[in-house]
Amino acid sequence: MLTRNKIRLIPAVDKNPTIVRLAQTLGGRAVIVGIYSILLLLHGDPYKWFATLALLPLIFFPNQRRKLIAVIALLLLLVQPYGFLLARPVFVGDTNLGRALHVAVALAAFALCAVYVHVASTRETVFLAKWPVATLLCLFGASIVAASLLPQGSGLAHFIVWGLIAAVGAKIWCLCYSLKSRTPRRPGDLFVEVGHYNAFWWGSFELPGAPMPKAGTFLDRIDSKTPEELAVWQIKGLKLVLWAVLLGGFRDLMLAIAHGKPLFGAQLFGAFGLGIPTFDDALLMTAAGAPLPFYMNWLSLGIHFFANRLLQLAIVFHIAIGTCRVAGFKALRGMYRPLDARSLADFWNRVHFYFKELMVEFFFFPVFVRYLRRHPRLRLFIATFAAACFGNFIFHLLRDIDAFSTMGLVTTLKAYRRYALYTFLLALGIALSQLWERRKQAPGAPPSKEKGSIATTAAVLLCYCLLGVLDDGRGFSIRDSARFYLNLLPSNSSAELIASP
Repeated sequence: MLTRNKIRLIPAVDKNPTIVRLAQTLGGRAVIVGIYSILLLLHGDPYKWFATLALLPLIFFPNQRRKLIAVIALLLLLVQPYGFLLARPVFVGDTNLGRALHVAVALAAFALCAVYVHVASTRETVFLAKWPVATLLCLFGASIVAASLLPQGSGLAHFIVWGLIAAVGAKIWCLCYSLKSRTPRRPGDLFVEVGHYNAFWWGSFELPGAPMPKAGTFLDRIDSKTPEELAVWQIKGLKLVLWAVLLGGFRDLMLAIAHGKPLFGAQLFGAFGLGIPTFDDALLMTAAGAPLPFYMNWLSLGIHFFANRLLQLAIVFHIAIGTCRVAGFKALRGMYRPLDARSLADFWNRVHFYFKELMVEFFFFPVFVRYLRRHPRLRLFIATFAAACFGNFIFHLLRDIDAFSTMGLVTTLKAYRRYALYTFLLALGIALSQLWERRKQAPGAPPSKEKGSIATTAAVLLCYCLLGVLDDGRGFSIRDSARFYLNLLPSNSSAELIASP
């Protein structure tokens, strides 16, 4: 039977026995790290030097990878504590003393995480052992409220309080994974587990707060067990980083042609670019009462969605997961073929896999398993809202600790009204999408794995593109977003009515 060969932009070198055999040698591992460094150099990543240095010990001691990664994670705090803390150095000043305080607070946060995990996983009689994740999130939320009630300031006490909250909050979902996966029967190495909270593949890159891949003892399941597995997944990691470099070049070219932005450090398209305003400029002009023509709003929104959301997320995820694979883990991609999505729910699963996994693990399943068993459709609907709406909102709210420390509790919550509407509409769309898929599906049949049609994919992308207006531009109000939506129509008379008091 004849088969059609797929055209591959990047060859399947991970399936070549000769290359895999060479990659298992000391020289092969050194070549892999060298190629990885060159790819990061081409990408222009500012932390390429640290990622390369972190991988060097793994060349010589591949069997001690887990402990070495934990040690390197702690060293990362000494080099770059600000990225872990989220707290701004303005609190204590960008001085040697200030940097030392950042490191001390970060180490103290690691110690608190280790103690909490140890107590929750070994003392089954303790209250927090019964509901470890719920107790942790409640305690953390209470600490934010309590700290917000303290007098505002910029001194040492203010920094210590908010620094500890920010440091723990930066890795709180890693801590949740540890509480979920760690039990007295599966204790694991506490130092290695907590050390991976700041692993260099996502401690060095600007990533969303969802652990990539899952933290806790989940990493044990995807660790390469044999030299051949290690070689294969290191090569796959290089391929993924190469994809990120290619996508990054395509994204830069797209933005240069559309907006006239510099391409590869040179203003090549500034003189004859299309001159399409950025989405931020379009939204700003709408808020100022001088909206762009409707077709220009569509162009700015479409380019922003494709370049700054889909492509940028794919680039960041591919580099992070590619680095994780080069470190020896069989990690799944963070984004996988989003253009093949058949529905809103399928797209949400494909575009940010690890964020979806986090929402399902800690918000969807607890509701789906315990409640409304006699009402399957309502059960699915409520559980989806618990994840895509409530969990999504809580996740992003807890990520902006610096907003609580500088703006206060009430002002921060008011600023999130727009995002709350976004999560509600997102959850509604995903829930209805799931119910519609189940209605079309035969009873007892597994979910379909067929690709969606071009029309279906276009409709899904359009929905997420429009919904992204509420997600991006956090400084704008719901009214500004409504005016922008109406300015996407050929006639903007309705937008003028909204603009009037």
